[in-house]
Amino acid sequence: MTEVESKLIEIGKRYAAIGIQVANAYAAEQSNLQLDLVLSRERLSSREGTVKSLSAINRLAELTKTHKEVFKKMLMATSAENAAVLAELSQAEQHERLLKLADMLNWHLASQSAFYEAREQWIDAASKICNLVQSCRDTAIFSETVQFAEDAALDEFEEQMARIENAHQKEVSLMNEKIDRLSKALAVLGIQPSD
Repeated sequence: MTEVESKLIEIGKRYAAIGIQVANAYAAEQSNLQLDLVLSRERLSSREGTVKSLSAINRLAELTKTHKEVFKKMLMATSAENAAVLAELSQAEQHERLLKLADMLNWHLASQSAFYEAREQWIDAASKICNLVQSCRDTAIFSETVQFAEDAALDEFEEQMARIENAHQKEVSLMNEKIDRLSKALAVLGIQPSD
């Protein structure tokens, strides 16, 4: 392994560790918001509960915006460090390495963009459901599900629930793809993921 390769691997390891810390912090904050309760019957059946759910959704939106900014800064920093290391190589070697790094960077950008898009879709749909429930509270019946007096309200509710399910499916798919890529990358480095 060349000195340049060692430096690039060290940069990759360092930023991977930072990325894991950032992802863990995001997950912990998200867990504190109790998102599984946001659209629950218990919450939506009262004005106070729905307000609490809207507050959690707004906090998630802020948290996601902050995470997006941190990810962007992290990506810019790792790109700058990699470019500085690659400057030590000949032009031909730089070009080859830059193509590989660009491919990896593009994948990370596309993956994170898809994650943020799915998360923002979930936030928007959950907000719309809470606002719909608040606006129809006087005529809605809260049993196993919310029953609306107006067909238009029911249609809107079902549309937003479908958007939530779609966002969830995207996030699961993205997570599986990331796990697969990470496993392959660790195997290349000779690292076995712990069980």
